[in-house]
Amino acid sequence: MQANRANCIARTLVYEGGKVDDPRDPGGRTNKGVTQATYNAYLREIGHPAADVYNISDADVQAIYTEHYWKAIDGDNLPAGVDFAVYDAAVNSGPGHAVIWLQQALGVTADGQIGVKTVQAIQDFGDNAKLVQAICSRRLGSLQKLSTWKTFGKGWAARIASVQKAGVAMAAGNDVPHPADVTGLNGNKKAPIVIEQSKTARVVANSTAIATGVGTMASQTAAQLTPIATQYPHWHWLQAAIGALTAAAGLVAVGNHVADSAKKLAATGARTATVDIDADQGLPQVPVSAV
Repeated sequence: MQANRANCIARTLVYEGGKVDDPRDPGGRTNKGVTQATYNAYLREIGHPAADVYNISDADVQAIYTEHYWKAIDGDNLPAGVDFAVYDAAVNSGPGHAVIWLQQALGVTADGQIGVKTVQAIQDFGDNAKLVQAICSRRLGSLQKLSTWKTFGKGWAARIASVQKAGVAMAAGNDVPHPADVTGLNGNKKAPIVIEQSKTARVVANSTAIATGVGTMASQTAAQLTPIATQYPHWHWLQAAIGALTAAAGLVAVGNHVADSAKKLAATGARTATVDIDADQGLPQVPVSAV
């Protein structure tokens, strides 16, 4: 919701921390949660030359967080708590997949765009605290499948636990706990789901194309040989060859099945996971007023 925007941004800034340039971090050179690539894009938008993200101003941070993330998830029109759960996920993993986690939790088509159906589904869901938990569950499930989970997973788990606690409290109208400082556990490192999925998509697409091509060729060859086999039924080797080609032709169906499975996987998205609500215990708690 609009009144919650400044609070959400301040809390996510705690999770993001300051300057980062870790070669293991997919986000690359980053400051206050803004990657160099995002900062460059923003500067081009406003007609300014490229600059080092380490020198980014607070005003530019606020503008990027608002324009590239908050507005991208339609944060002004999301209920309190739900807005924070989706917003923090957007900064960490991109707005598109943050919205997908929301849509998966709602059981609507997961296209990464908030429209009339998604808004209506939120209203129909009725329990914003439970919705926050469902979003965080799917977010955690996705991150656990990343190749970088072994490196950054402990910090991400602590961050999601902290987000869930805050989001549930916001939704219930209760006192909201301070955000945990997860930077010491690498919870500020980026978790770009789209990059991981694009690799999978390329493998699936290549496998499907190969299987379909081989299957089509085998089917055509079998069709050409069948009349000859009918004319010479005692040529058992030819019968066997046609049988093998017919089996190979089944690769067309396999290819189509792989493609359909990939589409279903993309639509279904992250499996759910149980958020350990104590994962952020023992970490420093930062008052948002101090940010």
